[in-house]
Amino acid sequence: MTVQNDTVQGVKSRRGGFWSYLKERELDYFPTGALRWWLVAVITIAWATEQFARGRLAPVLVYFLQDFNISLRTNGLLHLPGVVASGFGAYVLGGIADRYGRRPAIIWPMAIYLLFMAGLASAPNLTVYFVLSTIGAFVIMGMSAAVNAAIRDVIPQTGRALAYAFMTLAWAAGAFMTLGVGALTIHRWPGWRAQLWIGLIIAFFITAFILIFYRDLSARIRSLVVVSREEAVEAEAKVLGFEAREIDAISGRIVYRTMHIWMICVCLFFFGVTYGTFAGYLPTFLTQYHGIEPGRAAKFSFFVFVTGGLAAFVSGWISDRTGLRKLLLSIFAGLNGVFIIALAFMPKGSSPGTLMCLLLPIGILCGCFYCNWCAILAENTEEVSPYGVGRAFGMAGIALMLQGLSDTLVLPQVVERLGWPVWIFIIGLTCASCVFWISFAKDPWFRSKFAKAV
Repeated sequence: MTVQNDTVQGVKSRRGGFWSYLKERELDYFPTGALRWWLVAVITIAWATEQFARGRLAPVLVYFLQDFNISLRTNGLLHLPGVVASGFGAYVLGGIADRYGRRPAIIWPMAIYLLFMAGLASAPNLTVYFVLSTIGAFVIMGMSAAVNAAIRDVIPQTGRALAYAFMTLAWAAGAFMTLGVGALTIHRWPGWRAQLWIGLIIAFFITAFILIFYRDLSARIRSLVVVSREEAVEAEAKVLGFEAREIDAISGRIVYRTMHIWMICVCLFFFGVTYGTFAGYLPTFLTQYHGIEPGRAAKFSFFVFVTGGLAAFVSGWISDRTGLRKLLLSIFAGLNGVFIIALAFMPKGSSPGTLMCLLLPIGILCGCFYCNWCAILAENTEEVSPYGVGRAFGMAGIALMLQGLSDTLVLPQVVERLGWPVWIFIIGLTCASCVFWISFAKDPWFRSKFAKAV
């Protein structure tokens, strides 16, 4: 049995009202219509907790460094085990999600991480904090595999690109939990511990919400959903006697040997270094270099991310209407590089108003970039092999892991040795370099991609 037109063929539909699904322990039918999108929203809200875990110190990092009397470089080195642990967590929890269902691999990490958040907020010393942080990263950040699998289950025909688009909503929610809440509360409760306690309260209500409203598909229904279509087609190709290269094209493995797919993924690494800097360190940069009070710095950072999120929808609409993805991405990356380099040359202690004149365009252009990058990667991969999109996004995951290592190890070294302006200048260049990397995409520059099919 397969999923066609958003339904599982041969499986009876749900009966009863919208909330009748809450009476069931798991769904033994494929959710459609409003229920399907409701479950997508619930899963996205769950992942916001993981996004909060990634950026929990962003608005209060200056307090954290002062409290433990450590440098930015030392902080990055101490967070390195957490980056590695999160990768292992995704592997372990991904296996649990496949074997026991998505709900346990989502609910239990969220519930357990509440205890870790309490421990982090009350950690008596640096050793206890980073031990708890490393173990907690394994638990909560590994949840991403289960979240992606859960969304893939309920919307299998829409593809992974749309699932990634939904994930951006979790990033926005995570930014609200860190930067937004910090902007509203730091002036009343300064310090990093207070922000973790506030985050714990928010995460508690999110966990309770997920526990009440999220239901997983039964193992029987999940087995009917074509999750790994490339494997089935590969087996069929072998039976029919296709050659190895044809099998690779049908299975999707050919994307590993396709240079322009790798170059598009390299583009994400250089953009990710830029985005990771602003996502994780913008409040710290504003406070340390320009002397802006932490609460106000968090507020500015929050507005930057909000404008970026809104811009993503507009740029996506323009891109879909025009089909000029490569040209638009080059414009976004090139202009953003110019604005970031201009930010690097701003004198120390510049006024908040002047800084926002640069930061708002940077946020808008960052928001415009990612959704279009996802589209161009998916479309270029489909032209090589329609069954290689998942593998291509896996390759992109490697780029994001390297980006995380760069922001954890390289950024603190450069900032401490050479200063914030040098690092900002470097990421301006890396962002602008995306124009070169994206040029490898097999898209026309000045003619709609969709016009080729006419």
